[in-house]
Amino acid sequence: MKRSWTIFLLVNLMLSACASVSAPTPTPLPIATPLPTTTIAPTSTAISTATPTTIPTIQVGDLSVPDPRVTNPELFDLQKPEAPIPQFVNAMNMGGINLTPEQVTNEITYQTLKNKDGNPFVIAAFNLDADPNQTGEPLEGPTPLLIATKDEMGEWEWSKTSLRNLMAKLNPDFLIGATAHYPIYGDEFNRTNLPEFLASEFDSLILENHLRWNGVEKKPGTIDQIRISQVRKLVEFATNNGQTIVGQHLFFFEEYPDWLTTGTFTREQLQEIIQRRANIVKSFPEINVWVVANEFHPISLGWHEDYLQKQLGTKKSILMMFQAVQKANPEATLLISDSYNETRNGVNYQNIRDMVAYLRQNGIKNIGVGLHFHRNGASPLNPEEVSTTIRSYGDDVPVYILEADVNMKDIPPQIEGRDNIQAKEFANGIKACLMAPNCRGFFIWDPGDSASWLERPEIGAWYSPHADATPFSDDLSPKSSYYAILREIINHLALSNNK
Repeated sequence: MKRSWTIFLLVNLMLSACASVSAPTPTPLPIATPLPTTTIAPTSTAISTATPTTIPTIQVGDLSVPDPRVTNPELFDLQKPEAPIPQFVNAMNMGGINLTPEQVTNEITYQTLKNKDGNPFVIAAFNLDADPNQTGEPLEGPTPLLIATKDEMGEWEWSKTSLRNLMAKLNPDFLIGATAHYPIYGDEFNRTNLPEFLASEFDSLILENHLRWNGVEKKPGTIDQIRISQVRKLVEFATNNGQTIVGQHLFFFEEYPDWLTTGTFTREQLQEIIQRRANIVKSFPEINVWVVANEFHPISLGWHEDYLQKQLGTKKSILMMFQAVQKANPEATLLISDSYNETRNGVNYQNIRDMVAYLRQNGIKNIGVGLHFHRNGASPLNPEEVSTTIRSYGDDVPVYILEADVNMKDIPPQIEGRDNIQAKEFANGIKACLMAPNCRGFFIWDPGDSASWLERPEIGAWYSPHADATPFSDDLSPKSSYYAILREIINHLALSNNK
């Protein structure tokens, strides 16, 4: 009986193998082109041969690129606030410019540009002219919302435009960055959209007060390794996202530890203390731009007491600082950074110029300048003047705008177009930097209005709940200032393409 059953099974298996196989039904693609047809090959077994679906394209100049409405419908989603078009419409409406998502969608235009290496890319933009009776408005002209570039395989890919991906087309060596403040490495890091926001919008991050001297070395010679490990996480985050880190700041009179300012030390001991402080840069070899001295004002001005200046002398103390950091990292760019030095009539302009000259004369090789760039929205600047000032520090002196924000406390929240007043100031700032060949970076200080230092009550007289100082709302949604910065980058791309 077992043998007969075995023979029966074998016969059935052989018959099954000879039966024809049905062709799989092709799955319809979610696009507006005709579905492929399936043909049966003239063999004993039916084989499915699907004609490849043609991806719809649009012609932009000499380029044929995929139609993003078909290939990337999520970029045209009008129901999600975080999608490019609703974000743009929301920012414009907050600034008093009335638009609808449907209007923007229907009036999208496409433009080809070339990056610094001459490779073409495509932007999808909305051409805005909020007031036909005015010219030179910060948002006037095409505002880029989407960008198409070729991937490593030579295939076109569409994505949302960001400060980072657009600046990479203009000048990949220019740093477009933001402050990485404390929540980045706390529990909040995993509970908010802050990490994703920083990684997508910026190619660089600047430390805020993560390595402040009185926080890292509370006792002489004892380095807080918990704080070092926290900063290490931040550096690893940046490295994993292909970002540059700017270290700030090593010497700042407000952050001298108490044991230093209340102690009695010889000149030789102070030199050793300064070198020990400078050696912290060895813990972060990935960081090659450091703010060595922040707000280093000669005590002769009477603005504040600076313990190291008082003990060592103004010029000698700053020279010791830079020599110590240069010894710890000979290849790093070393910055002296200050406020009110972005125009030639700024109170700290000449002091910074004098310090740069002195340090260079005394063997400091890679010296640069940091401009804080804390602006008041009620006092607009002249971008040509700022650009001239940046160049005046020296064609071979790299300059970075490190702490850009625009305080709106003096413009009441109910003023119509308030956001657009701020947008013009941010546009002027990035414009001035891009006009100066020695300007190497533009950093937004504390992105997200509620995260701004100007909205922290502990800062005292500077505090205002209506400072609204950054290009991003409390939830990190872009404001019109953000799009004004994008517009300036596009302007400079267009200029470079026409040369």
